[in-house]
Amino acid sequence: MNPGRLTRILFAVALVLLPGLSAGCAPAPLVQVYGSKVPRFTDDLDRGSLKLAVRHSLDYLRRQPQQRKIMVAGHVYPLARLTESLGFFLNLLADKPS
Repeated sequence: MNPGRLTRILFAVALVLLPGLSAGCAPAPLVQVYGSKVPRFTDDLDRGSLKLAVRHSLDYLRRQPQQRKIMVAGHVYPLARLTESLGFFLNLLADKPS
């Protein structure tokens, strides 16, 4: 058999088999749930761990280039605005004990 023809045949087989094989690796689709099957999400309201998480985020953001832009929920914001917002939030957490 001609090497060029063998290459074309193998390529055609790969085009047919690879999409089918890779489809088996896809995650299962999400399923919509209703009523009592909706999971209940709770928060332990641990203010200390929230403050620590905000401080870690601020430490990270302060190490980034100031001209950097951050995308949040499809909107682009300057790094300074996000840093300022997190700082304001941290102050709120410090000022309000409950």
